[in-house]
Amino acid sequence: MSMRLLFLLPFFLLAHQSVEAAKTDIVILTNGDRLTGEIKKLEAGLLQYSTDTMGTVNIEWRFIAQVISDKTQAFETVEGQRWLGKLQKPEGQDRIEVLTVTGPITLDPDDVVSGWPVKASFWDKIDLDVGVGLDYSKATDIANFTMSADLLYRTERRIVEGTMRSDVTRQSNVADQNRQELRLANEVLLEGRRFRSWNMGLDSNDALGLQLRIFGGATYGTYLRKTNQTWFRVALGAIATEERPVDGERNSSVEMQATARYRHFMFASPERSVDTTLSVYPSLTESGRIRSDLRSTFKLELIEDLFWSMEFYLAYDSDPIDVTAEQTDWGLTTSVGWSF
Repeated sequence: MSMRLLFLLPFFLLAHQSVEAAKTDIVILTNGDRLTGEIKKLEAGLLQYSTDTMGTVNIEWRFIAQVISDKTQAFETVEGQRWLGKLQKPEGQDRIEVLTVTGPITLDPDDVVSGWPVKASFWDKIDLDVGVGLDYSKATDIANFTMSADLLYRTERRIVEGTMRSDVTRQSNVADQNRQELRLANEVLLEGRRFRSWNMGLDSNDALGLQLRIFGGATYGTYLRKTNQTWFRVALGAIATEERPVDGERNSSVEMQATARYRHFMFASPERSVDTTLSVYPSLTESGRIRSDLRSTFKLELIEDLFWSMEFYLAYDSDPIDVTAEQTDWGLTTSVGWSF
């Protein structure tokens, strides 16, 4: 429980008191309907719009005739350009117009990665997914419990991400097998789709003989592709680690970190996403040792905000610090969860 609290604590510290934004944005649809509410964000050609009567709805940009808003929005394009201005829609066109201080900028909806109000509250900039899973077989008397949490906080210049994974396998007359992961990363967006990031975390894995690993470091990378549906990035850097084995002496080391991450989103109902990350850690202080982590998650929306997910994970260590431990641990988990 303490690790989960540590996972959430940095994000609560970022929060600040804010009043709910006035819902004064006006959207006029092509059928003549006039809606009054608050623009939340624009992604994949869908305008997320909050109203008092209908809750939050997603409106396809092609069904919007006019947008009337005096709030400054931040927009990012596939080329890595960023614009600040008021969201407009040119009459009779399926284009996006950003009214900047130097004049209007017209963009193709497919070229806009995302857009959101600059003065949106802290909570409006957060996406939080929480999931739980339970599998049990009477024949083997094996129970597997899974808990996960993914948090993303995004501004026009920064992406903060946190993840937590907790897997417990329980069988009568056999010691429980535990696997815990905790990650926190702060990504600063630079010009031309480049970024720099620092990351830190905790690991524990009984199968690999790892009681605890604490690590922290920094990377520099680029988005090879960043659209309103697909993100693919690579990064290179280094981390320092402190490891405590289940059986043996603790170990300190410095490792190179090479990471590739692919994400694909489908926002049309039902929402779907695939998120795959591969990280390789060649040791810089222990000759011949190399570690790697692979995680791939598929999520499918069942009903609004309720999703089903399937996740595959693989952890490899060529030279575990516990000499009796396995080199490889892998698994496949399923869970249901809620998006906030």
